[in-house]
Amino acid sequence: MAQVGTGLTGREALRAIIDDPALDLVAVKVSTPEKVGVDAGQLCGTTDVGVAATRDVSEVLASAPDCVAYCATAVRREEAAIADIAAYLEAGINVVTFATIPMVYPPAAPTAWRAVLESAAQKGNSTFYATGSEPGFISLNIPTALFAGAGRVDSYRMDEYAVDLDKAYPIWDVLHESMGFGKPDGHVPAR
Repeated sequence: MAQVGTGLTGREALRAIIDDPALDLVAVKVSTPEKVGVDAGQLCGTTDVGVAATRDVSEVLASAPDCVAYCATAVRREEAAIADIAAYLEAGINVVTFATIPMVYPPAAPTAWRAVLESAAQKGNSTFYATGSEPGFISLNIPTALFAGAGRVDSYRMDEYAVDLDKAYPIWDVLHESMGFGKPDGHVPAR
């Protein structure tokens, strides 16, 4: 495994990779100069693992990972993130990410993104998997914190609301078809 990005969510993903005995961390790519050379374990608050962070994509590629966990931000750098991911796919490396949220439901994602990623995956005989919850902090961490004081939780249901959601997240199919906003309970996305 290689890890790209060690921000708030990236650190959690990195720790999970390190802690999983079925996974072997071979590279960590960072974007800030201060993190270069720092052990991956230190970057996520655990013990050293002998993998130093780099900013050099060629070092990540040379480590020959089977899969990249792409956790770099794509906010306001969507095209760059797609290009980054495509480079790994073309090199024959599988990619899993939460960074490109529209790709969670590819039919609703920009056609150009899909074309780039599909071409790269075909060229490299690799796979791409986009997943995640948006916004992760609110939808994942706040409920957990609130439940911490409960003696017992019998069920949990999450509904997300926003004023003018289409303006905040202007991708109709992702919001309504994939995420189910405005759909009845039990809605199953069309594939």
